[in-house]
Amino acid sequence: MAILVRIRISLRHNKNAPQSQPLPLQTVLDEALLPSRLRHTATSTSTISLRPRYLCFVKDFEEGSYETVKVSDYLEQHGDDTDLEFVFVSYTRMQFRVATDEEINRHQYPDEANREANRVVARQDRQTLARWGIDAARRVGKRAFWLDFECVRNDDGVARSTSSSEDVYRICDIVRAAHSMIIAIGPSAADKVSALLQGRETPEYRREEVTPWLRQWGSRLWTLPELLLCPAEYRINLYVLGDPAEEPKAMAKRNFAERAWDDAEAVKELVDHFEGSAILTELRLIEAALSCFSRRQTDQFSQGDIAYATMGLFPNRHRPRVDKEDSGFQAFAKLSLANDSGAFLSRLVCLAPAQQDAPWHQTGDRWGVKLSDIYPSCNVSGVAGREAVMLDGVHGATIHWDRVDPEPLFGQDAKFVFAWLLLVQMVCLSAPMALLAMTYIVSLLSVAKLKAFLVIYFWTLPAVGLVALASPMVLIGSRRRLSQPKKSRLLGIEGIVDAGRISRYLWGFDHGDLTTVTPPSYSDVDDGVQTATPPPPSSHRLGEHGFTLVDTRLLTVTHFYCSQPPVAMFVCGSEGGKQRTLLCSYDWRTQTYHRQSVLRVARRGLDQFHLVDGVRLSLAPHPDVDANSPNNTSNSEPSSLSGENLRDAHPGGGMQQSPCPRATCRTWKTEILFMAICFAGLTILGDPVHGRGITASYNHFIAGLLFAVISLRYLPLNQATMYIFAASVIMTIINDAFTGVHVSKHVVFAYAFVKGCLALTLIKLMLSWYPTDELPMRFLLWNVSSTSLLDILGFMGVVSYIRACIFVLGMVVFYALLTTEFMDRVGGPEDVSWLDPHQRLYYSSRAAATGFPRVSTRIMWRDRQHTPALELR
Repeated sequence: MAILVRIRISLRHNKNAPQSQPLPLQTVLDEALLPSRLRHTATSTSTISLRPRYLCFVKDFEEGSYETVKVSDYLEQHGDDTDLEFVFVSYTRMQFRVATDEEINRHQYPDEANREANRVVARQDRQTLARWGIDAARRVGKRAFWLDFECVRNDDGVARSTSSSEDVYRICDIVRAAHSMIIAIGPSAADKVSALLQGRETPEYRREEVTPWLRQWGSRLWTLPELLLCPAEYRINLYVLGDPAEEPKAMAKRNFAERAWDDAEAVKELVDHFEGSAILTELRLIEAALSCFSRRQTDQFSQGDIAYATMGLFPNRHRPRVDKEDSGFQAFAKLSLANDSGAFLSRLVCLAPAQQDAPWHQTGDRWGVKLSDIYPSCNVSGVAGREAVMLDGVHGATIHWDRVDPEPLFGQDAKFVFAWLLLVQMVCLSAPMALLAMTYIVSLLSVAKLKAFLVIYFWTLPAVGLVALASPMVLIGSRRRLSQPKKSRLLGIEGIVDAGRISRYLWGFDHGDLTTVTPPSYSDVDDGVQTATPPPPSSHRLGEHGFTLVDTRLLTVTHFYCSQPPVAMFVCGSEGGKQRTLLCSYDWRTQTYHRQSVLRVARRGLDQFHLVDGVRLSLAPHPDVDANSPNNTSNSEPSSLSGENLRDAHPGGGMQQSPCPRATCRTWKTEILFMAICFAGLTILGDPVHGRGITASYNHFIAGLLFAVISLRYLPLNQATMYIFAASVIMTIINDAFTGVHVSKHVVFAYAFVKGCLALTLIKLMLSWYPTDELPMRFLLWNVSSTSLLDILGFMGVVSYIRACIFVLGMVVFYALLTTEFMDRVGGPEDVSWLDPHQRLYYSSRAAATGFPRVSTRIMWRDRQHTPALELR
């Protein structure tokens, strides 16, 4: 009859199996008629977690004898219908010493007396636990019980207190298979050893000590899942060492939480779930288990013990393979991916811990938000190392640290202003330059016709003047009304800078629209309240620095503290109408982002963000790096945020840098800059005037040098170069265009003054770019080549034509620079945009002017954070 039932079940199973061929009847009969020994061998793989591998079977209850038997051998000897129900004995090794004599002999002790005391206590405790196991089995009418030091064995089958067997991580399955469970408690093993060494009796039983002993048992990591998973239909018997009544105390599982655990409320939630009275969702189950287990103590078998203890609460098919080399986070990440496809991890990365170096398993949030209240907007697609996960579908943006450029003149709604700019450019620049060029060409051909062109030129000046006077008013009016920029930016500044100063630097005015907020209230919701610059928090630790984040889209300034400057912003989730935004630093060695801070932002949209795949994110602190390394620069723009990697970013996307040797740091562009300096220096060689007022002109030349010293001291090099070069081009055009024509001496003296400014500016550029050992040769080459070129041209009699070419070329270059971002092209290594970040660091560190006082756009911000006025805000 049993065979027919088994055949019918097998046929029904194969009939309902999708896309499977039913087994032939003969095959089913053959399997049904196999001996139990062979059937057990064939199905041992699938039933490995259904029962323990070893059990302690009682041989004689009166004598208290037992033997530990391998379950497969026991079944082979007694048949499948034998009773294998057993009692599970739960205890903590803080209270019971269970090491074998061999293990005690190998362990290091202070002296032999201590070793012998531990040996005696271990023998007594092993006998006590075995005696209680026998008594518990007798009370429920069973012949088997399970003790870990007897039943968890390696492949050699020898009983030890420690084992490398995978049974260590299958104890939860063993508890599930148990008939019932008992708990053994008593004084700590250390107290018993100490009493034995001092010749005292074992600490006596006292009723008031039972609850502390039970709480000590509940404080261990592996005892909590044992209570959660043990059968609920039987009461749990509590055996207390030294109890004169020698009767176990029966307690219901649901009543253990208040007595055994300090966090009774959290544990009660898990107990109710496993008793079926209040079922939790998978997400809430993982959160509650992680919260409870992370507070437990453990004698660590592996770094992933918290994850493996949590893993036992889930079905076997939802458990990842145990890898003892995994870190705790790595093991837990695999568990989350196997159960909820990473939904828990997606929420975990959005949390804002109170401390940056908080352990990964702490689920506390700065704003008190629960994990279940967070809705992730990205997916965790895999585990990317010991401390990192891979994010897909995350919105990200780069934070720029290398430059704090002013905002563009015109925003999205500045159509009429743009048309006005074209008119101004044509009237004030293009037309006068064209007339100047024609005047100069006519002066070379016929001096008589020059006066006619000069009359036309001077008649156009009033019209140009009117347009030029109206242009500043139009420009100032457009800047006073803040408009939405065409392209928003995230700007990072080292130090705490107030919103008013940033607004004046970006737009020229403090409109009051740039709001200073603190991370807990970072939002674009206009509440009419502007918070002051926050002081360093009380939790500010050594190694953390203050930073300022400027968002030109939300018009907000956020101050925060972290150990490394974040280079990227990722929007990973939302809760309560606010988005969780992660500020992350970047480790180029592992191509991993590290969470530095979390902001709570109410954004209007994500259209300005890139949708990126393959982002390696770590919750661990950023590893220490050499601050002088050329690769440790916050200016690096990770390639995972560049346009080429959008949606196609491969796993581990990021900028992979290598140490910067001289061959890769140096660039031919700096030699072109040297040639440009030599070319610009042609105008400062020779006599400053054409035959008259030489002494006064030289005096104005020296005055220009002094003025340049002051300008270069208080202005960034790129700004000073722009102003002086523009003045030099204009004065060169005026001076050369009217050669041979009566010109006021004031023009001559102004020309000499500007030449003095230009001379010192070019020298400062040389000092800012080239090292000291190269400067003598470069200055010599500059002087010799320029002088020789002028001598050769003068000998050939083509100086006038060359001056005409220089004049026209100067106008073209000046016109081109005015229509482009000039300050991004010329300046010190830290100011130009045509160098990579590591090249900027390379040239600025080698330059001769490194030891001199210098001012750059970025250093200006850094220096200002130490001013008393700024510190008081």
